[in-house]
Amino acid sequence: MTLFVISVLPMGRWNMNKWYENRGIDDDVVVSTQMTILRNLHNYDYAPKITDSDSLKLIEEVSKAFYSENESYLKLYQFLRLDTLRRHQRAYWAEHQVIDESALEPERPQALIVSASQSSGLFINGDNHLQIRVVLRGRQIGKAFERIQFLDEKMSRHLTYAYSKKYGHLTTAPADLGTGMHVSYLMRLPMTQKAGLIGAVNERLLQSGFAIRLVKDISSKNAGNIYEIYNKKTLGVTEGGILDTADSFAEQLIRQERELRTAYLNEDSISCADSAYKAYGILKYAKKLTIEEAVEALGYLEQGILSRTVLLNEKMDVFPMMIEIQPESLAEAVGHQMDINEENCARAAYIQERLPELVRA
Repeated sequence: MTLFVISVLPMGRWNMNKWYENRGIDDDVVVSTQMTILRNLHNYDYAPKITDSDSLKLIEEVSKAFYSENESYLKLYQFLRLDTLRRHQRAYWAEHQVIDESALEPERPQALIVSASQSSGLFINGDNHLQIRVVLRGRQIGKAFERIQFLDEKMSRHLTYAYSKKYGHLTTAPADLGTGMHVSYLMRLPMTQKAGLIGAVNERLLQSGFAIRLVKDISSKNAGNIYEIYNKKTLGVTEGGILDTADSFAEQLIRQERELRTAYLNEDSISCADSAYKAYGILKYAKKLTIEEAVEALGYLEQGILSRTVLLNEKMDVFPMMIEIQPESLAEAVGHQMDINEENCARAAYIQERLPELVRA
């Protein structure tokens, strides 16, 4: 079977909830748990030296290994040749946190194998031969590790990884040697930022081989006070050590953010309510919304919902909407590509169709 001709379902056409549509543990602060492991095969050159012909052979070998054990995987996981897609189609997968921005401009034949929920998959021929990735909503590091370990072990039964007894898993970049595992929490930290504590948090993280950075959305360059907590060190540490440290810092930040939120409400609940109601008005009545305007307003509204300074007539989960109003995700929902003016009008209409009504005091 030649896997390059697997029939490909249109983007977003599975009858299954996507990972970002399912609520998760502590998701009032933790947006998502992301985990990747990097692997290379011993019998191929590493990027960027690998040739296009070897890249195609590698895609075939990895794909056959993935689909060989169970035919049901052909229905559960979609195969895509990323380099044959248009850029806006690749951007769709980046918006859904399935691939990184680096895959938007492929330098060689690349492929993606992705689950129906978009929560797990394999990216083939990026900076490393194989990047196995899992993303889950909220704080779910244990479940993410179980899933990524299952996929890693599945692939290792059919492929021979490049491995050194001294350095562990061999990777293109020396900084990724060892476990080859990267763990991150995306966390919404508006109160921590407002209190000017991000620098102090980063100092504590760096002492343990971790760091914090503001998330830059691929289209808006503004992700609404979302920060990524991630490990910088993969060599000389164990997978369990990385997981424990990441989760310990996440727990501290969750507690800090909630305490700051409560203190802010006690000191100035009017300002919190004012920002949330103004944001609601923009979302409710605007005829056009740029992605920056929409993300910012949704962020303020979410703070109002979490603090209960704004009451709606039905529950509203803000984060999925932040994904769905991204340019390519919105184009997928509308059914065609749009110019910027049409996109901004469509974004406003899309939000208003799904925005609950206010409960009047």
